[in-house]
Amino acid sequence: MHRIDHPTNALTLPAPSAAGTPGFFQPGNSSLGLSGTIITTDWANTVQEEISNVVTAGGIVLNKADNSQMLAALDNRYAGVAGGIGGFRNAIINGGFDIWQRAISFTNPANAEHVADRWRVIWNGSGATRVISRVGAGTTATALTGRSTILRWSQTAAGTGGTVNSLTQRIEGAGTLSGRTVTVSWVQQSTSTISMASVQLQQVFGSGGSPSAATVIDVATNNPVTSTQVRRSFTVTLPNVAGKVFGTNNDDYLMLRFNLPLNTTFSLDITQVQVEAGLTASAFEMRGAVTEFVLCARYFETSITGINTNPVYSVADGSGEAHVHPTSNFAMRTAFRVQKRAVPTVIVYDSLSAPNRFSCRTTSAWFDGGVVTLGPISAVGGFYWGHSLAGTIETQFWWRADAEI
Repeated sequence: MHRIDHPTNALTLPAPSAAGTPGFFQPGNSSLGLSGTIITTDWANTVQEEISNVVTAGGIVLNKADNSQMLAALDNRYAGVAGGIGGFRNAIINGGFDIWQRAISFTNPANAEHVADRWRVIWNGSGATRVISRVGAGTTATALTGRSTILRWSQTAAGTGGTVNSLTQRIEGAGTLSGRTVTVSWVQQSTSTISMASVQLQQVFGSGGSPSAATVIDVATNNPVTSTQVRRSFTVTLPNVAGKVFGTNNDDYLMLRFNLPLNTTFSLDITQVQVEAGLTASAFEMRGAVTEFVLCARYFETSITGINTNPVYSVADGSGEAHVHPTSNFAMRTAFRVQKRAVPTVIVYDSLSAPNRFSCRTTSAWFDGGVVTLGPISAVGGFYWGHSLAGTIETQFWWRADAEI
């Protein structure tokens, strides 16, 4: 699409003439002396500007050599982008930090450990103390976020030697939003002024075979965070992944990465993280707790109840599996609530949270039943489990299924 560029054009948009009677084009009739409809400057400029405005609002620069820009702009604005389930503006899952299946507080989480669902921490160095926790909405709404849940990163001991200190999310598919203009937005606050080193998007082409090297796009650098709660937004254009080589293990992704201060103490609150197509940040997409859980559970699910509390398991609380059976060589299938991204890693735990074991009882007393046999495991159907303990017993355990990228 391009604006008229003939030497006879006007360099500024002329003021339109007075409106006439609306109507339609007609071809004319020479035998009756009736002229065909004349295309006026006003009409041509209106059509040109209507189309140009759609293209530029979709984050695309007008290009005379490209006749598909309006289609691309509409695709940018309205195409669904969420990993695996279309129709959502926000490519980030759990951007409001509402879902915490693993726990709601993590003291010194390991490098690459997940905290809130879909979010993981990446760090190195030594001696730092980090507490990543869920801060509930409370009873007082804020002007920016209403009553949103917050992720709080509290670094109470600075540590030394750190070159990485990041909060990240891997969005399924390195081709997500490929070639599009993208706006990244979030709400931030700190107890004192700090500087977020950078915010990045990274196209990572997976593993297996000989995938292309990752592409890194700086969204923001030296982002100041103060005691005032503000919404930040930045717009970038993602490179097109056409011609890139993807790994063979189906684990490529687009990563959003907040690079936080190094080797210092600080406290950071963050919420309402959004990555969307277009030139401007729209209002944070509120998808509802059930929908957000389904999106999260595609990657991770646990049988323990209490999505937004620290999970505590006890036998016979309904969060494990309890089946009375009189014979040995017992086997049964446990179904997932949500189909997984890929065949997950499943770990079952006994009542003391020992992995790959189960608890059982023959009367009222629970005891260690030994090792659980797992398999086969399916992304769709769940997993089979069993044991060969003889006697009329009841079996209990709890489980986790992990299909994270």
